[in-house]
Amino acid sequence: IIVNDHPVRFHNKPDTKLSITINAGTKAYTYNNIMLNEINKTLGKDYKNALCVSCEEDVEPINRRNFYRVYMGVDGKLEYGQNQHTFEVLVRDISANGIGVISAKENRLHIGTEVCITFVDEMADEEFSIFCTIVRKVELNENEIVYGCQFPKIDSEMEHFVALKQRLLYKVD
Repeated sequence: IIVNDHPVRFHNKPDTKLSITINAGTKAYTYNNIMLNEINKTLGKDYKNALCVSCEEDVEPINRRNFYRVYMGVDGKLEYGQNQHTFEVLVRDISANGIGVISAKENRLHIGTEVCITFVDEMADEEFSIFCTIVRKVELNENEIVYGCQFPKIDSEMEHFVALKQRLLYKVD
């Protein structure tokens, strides 16, 4: 690890608990209570030093979402651009600060694109038009892309809707 053109040195002090977070594709993981051992000679000619990480505990996936999401599985429309281009999407899930939609792969949009997603929830008998920004996109398979969209601010009305959906979907008799 290089910072300002200088290698960073790591030293373990007794009773110091270290954690490392890594990104692996679209997921993030944390290793807790790790030990670092510096190796001064490596076999590769491009690197002089290496860092060996050992951990007795299993890796923990990180939940990057701060809000509960409910599965929707309803058809919707996505609009974007000044000319209001529109295409069909499947509204996958929703929370108080974001929405996930699935689109055909040919409908490629860039991260940062502002969109309006419209759908009807029959269970709550309500139509939604939600303005949001694409913050994540992941290829689901060879034909589909999942777009993660974030609302401009946390929406208390959406928080109530998600709580209602959660109660209706997971109602125990």
